[in-house]
Amino acid sequence: MPNPIYSRPELPTTRSLDEMLHQAEAHSEAPSLVTRTADGWSRSLSTGAGFRYDYDINIAQGGWEFHQLDAGISVAITDMVPVTTTIRRHLSTDCLVFTVMVDGSIPIRLSEGDDTASEMTTGFCTVYGLKQGDSLETHYESGRHLRWWSVFLDRKHFFRTMQLDDSDPPAGIADFIVRGSALPHRNVALSPSAVLVVRQVLEQPFQNGLRRAFLSAKAREFACHILTALSDREETNAQGDIGFSAADHEKIKAAWRLLRKTLDRPPNVREIAETVGLTRQRLQHGFRLVYGDTVGRVRDKLRMELALDLVCDSQASMIEITLETGYEHPASFTRAFKFTFGMSPIQMRRTAQDGLRMRIKGAREALRSH
Repeated sequence: MPNPIYSRPELPTTRSLDEMLHQAEAHSEAPSLVTRTADGWSRSLSTGAGFRYDYDINIAQGGWEFHQLDAGISVAITDMVPVTTTIRRHLSTDCLVFTVMVDGSIPIRLSEGDDTASEMTTGFCTVYGLKQGDSLETHYESGRHLRWWSVFLDRKHFFRTMQLDDSDPPAGIADFIVRGSALPHRNVALSPSAVLVVRQVLEQPFQNGLRRAFLSAKAREFACHILTALSDREETNAQGDIGFSAADHEKIKAAWRLLRKTLDRPPNVREIAETVGLTRQRLQHGFRLVYGDTVGRVRDKLRMELALDLVCDSQASMIEITLETGYEHPASFTRAFKFTFGMSPIQMRRTAQDGLRMRIKGAREALRSH
């Protein structure tokens, strides 16, 4: 039976990476180009190698940007609220794709006739690679705010683009890159460092060529974080997950959701295990298999992810953030934050405020130039 989170209200529309690359090239050759399509229009970006796509108001509010950064690497940044529920088929053959949901979640599945569904959701990076003839379908529900960032790495240019040797990627990724074998989608839990990269991408203040250079560097940095996490997961999986059933996997996911909802008053491992119906040993083993770390360390990563949002996007005091993230003392919170992000919460807030001022200045300059 089909997964209940995935239904198909209509025939899917198709978007291919090749088409986006060709469109980026056209905009690069004609910087003032505006192109009309079936559901929106595109215009050139100041980076000189990309375009902005805005949907018609009867399709969605908002749109997305596509940047062709270097040979073999491109990124897309999407921020939209669908007006109508839409199924989109994505064709990105021979590309290693990393997608991070910032807001919302999107049901997905691979290929026509495949009833195996999953979803892209916040806190994770969805990684996949398509072979010739395969596609990925996404389901956009009307009225839901969706924001995500995708990195596309052409497998034919992968080693040169990333400046890696063939022994550097984890085995599953290397098999796709070298032989073009299908790489089924998988969700990788984001580390605090990976979360910080995503935030920096979404809040970057740069314009023109500087923006392109910044996005290129951050795309590579993010890919390194995810490849490292996948390597760690493969090492854990090599230890074996014999007897770990699909029901156990669902319990592990439930435990993760429980952790995320209770960061201000986190239950201990025994309480979590009892709540989801696993032994403590099986819970810990499951977290290492699915999230690549222990329950305690995953909890700490979630704490820091929330702390980063509160420090940068709220006016909450440091004492309030300390309590909301489950720390008893501001000094303990500050030490953990600085260890994770390399600067104190106060310094991070000042950096975020400085970045906001630069973005406002850049927006004003862009308005004056039109």
